[in-house]
Amino acid sequence: RGMESDTSTTAWDGAKFVITTKKTFPSPADGKPITSETKRTLWLEAPTSLVVETTRSGVLGGQPTTVKVTYRKL
Repeated sequence: RGMESDTSTTAWDGAKFVITTKKTFPSPADGKPITSETKRTLWLEAPTSLVVETTRSGVLGGQPTTVKVTYRKL
């Protein structure tokens, strides 16, 4: 597949923890480097409820996507 690299940074946004990952990989069309970004935001919605929201940038002309998942302690 060629050379790939991932670089992540973290930051607090108020009570939310944000992880931003940039991935560089070769284009399947011409081999030139493409960079995509994934942003994960985590926060406690309640003492027993963790929310993880993941946004992925659109790659190769695609639209960005966002998925929100809530984990609850039983």
